Amino acid sequence: RRRLLRLLASAPASSDGQRAWATAMCSSRPFRLPARAEGRGGRTAFVPFLDMANHAASPNCEVQGAGGAPGAFEAVALVATRSLD
Repeated sequence: RRRLLRLLASAPASSDGQRAWATAMCSSRPFRLPARAEGRGGRTAFVPFLDMANHAASPNCEVQGAGGAPGAFEAVALVATRSLD
């Protein structure tokens, strides 16, 4: 996220409002996915609508990366962490 915010600070924008919107999106919407390979950090990903899920005080799911080549993800999944009876 820090890298995205640094890029936004130097990127051209049509208006201050557009820059503020983009900064808000980069500050609040991306997910940090776990690393897939030893020694590599996780990746930041924007996942539309998934950021609106699981706002409970006691979460019952988590976001996970799935599939893809070593060190990368092909998809993102919302996975239950306990029974949802």
